[in-house]
Amino acid sequence: MFYIRFYHRKKNIIFQVLKIMTSNICPNYKECTLVNKELSLNEDIYRYYINNYCCCKAGSWSGCMRFRAKEELNFCPDFVLPDSEMTIDEVIDRFDTENI
Repeated sequence: MFYIRFYHRKKNIIFQVLKIMTSNICPNYKECTLVNKELSLNEDIYRYYINNYCCCKAGSWSGCMRFRAKEELNFCPDFVLPDSEMTIDEVIDRFDTENI
């Protein structure tokens, strides 16, 4: 992990803590429609997804189907949830069917 060292000890500690915290957040976090509550989900289910797929140990979000769809397709349809068991090809087929 890369740290910028400050002369003031408190600033150095604060920066290191922030750096550690942000490394545990999915790189798609800010633009994800799930995170921004643009999807209709029960609050408990929403919290489960956020805690287990979006804000967890570094790299765990790579198991998220929304993350994988965004990586491979450069977008993620709203019907894809983090624990969707669809393949990328199935996501494309469903998206094409719904958008004809």
